Amino acid sequence: MYYFFFYNPEEERRMNSQELATSLACSFYANGQYTNYNVRTGIGSLSPASACEYQFVQPQAEGFAGLSIQAVGFGDIHDNKIVHIYTTQGSKKVLESIETSIGDIEIKIHKMGKMFVRPELAASSTNRGNLFQKDGRIACGSSCAPSSELISGTLGAIVQDDADVKYFLSNNHVFAGCNHTPVDMPILSPSTMDASPNLPSPREVCRHHSIFELRSGFHPLVPTTKADAAIAKIYDDTVVTSWQGDAVIGYDTPSAVLPGSPGLKVKKIGRTTGITYGEIESLVNTPSPILYKSKNFNATVFISDAWIVRANPGEPFALPGDSGSLVVSEDGAQAVGLLFAASPNGELGWITPIEAVLEHFNVSLVNSHGTQN
Repeated sequence: MYYFFFYNPEEERRMNSQELATSLACSFYANGQYTNYNVRTGIGSLSPASACEYQFVQPQAEGFAGLSIQAVGFGDIHDNKIVHIYTTQGSKKVLESIETSIGDIEIKIHKMGKMFVRPELAASSTNRGNLFQKDGRIACGSSCAPSSELISGTLGAIVQDDADVKYFLSNNHVFAGCNHTPVDMPILSPSTMDASPNLPSPREVCRHHSIFELRSGFHPLVPTTKADAAIAKIYDDTVVTSWQGDAVIGYDTPSAVLPGSPGLKVKKIGRTTGITYGEIESLVNTPSPILYKSKNFNATVFISDAWIVRANPGEPFALPGDSGSLVVSEDGAQAVGLLFAASPNGELGWITPIEAVLEHFNVSLVNSHGTQN
């Protein structure tokens, strides 16, 4: 039997799924079970603001011993309360011994590979980089990279500030080399790595401008990273379009924003896999340690408040090179998030809520740009 609860001096009650996910995450950290950060820590150091009114009671989580953890999330669907535990390692005996529910909350265990972000891995993909065009303009979803880097990522979307200055949006690790690309460095599409006799030569589409900083260090000593994002200023907006993908399967970037929710069906267009579909499974609300490795940055970054998308059966949602893709609702009418990582087999995509990214840069999404003949 497992007992997980917060204690309030005025009431005692069972946890909801978010509180249970937080409690489990704290226990796993305390026991050194996180794959990318197996250091024993204080039990209450990961408590989110929503739980501050409660005092932690040490969870009795012996039944989860033997698991190596990547992340813990929650994803209620209708009246079903669900906690998702993402593991990188665990014996068959241990996995089969874990109870499928705690109180009225369902527990789901997902085995996945070790999470890491390595921009150069796009080179190992069997899919060459996509370069999407519409009416001669370079479209979102296309291959891109700074001229100084032998990597590939994805042009996510065009955004603009209050002065109507336009930028391309992608990941920090795509545009900024994990905090290290100089401001005004040209961003090319396709990337130099994806140059091919069958594609137009790489051309400048924007220049690196600013970042959502990636920070390494244990929470709460270092603030948790809320997004992997960067913007690059477009100097000639006549050569680019807000269209996503090609003219056949593509769609215009939506200007509306939709908060993520479990069960929401989504899609994205990216450099490696093109258009793919999935469903939001859970929200990882506690810091999850993800390994980053680029030319000038090799560190563990604690990222929180990320949605996990599960691909439709039989296909990946994202592979190396898709980083920076804009994730939208299945009908394409609303933007949901910015893709920044994926599980090794591509089945799980990790996305930052798009509203957090737009708010940080004080920009809005652009549509209907260069989409007319």
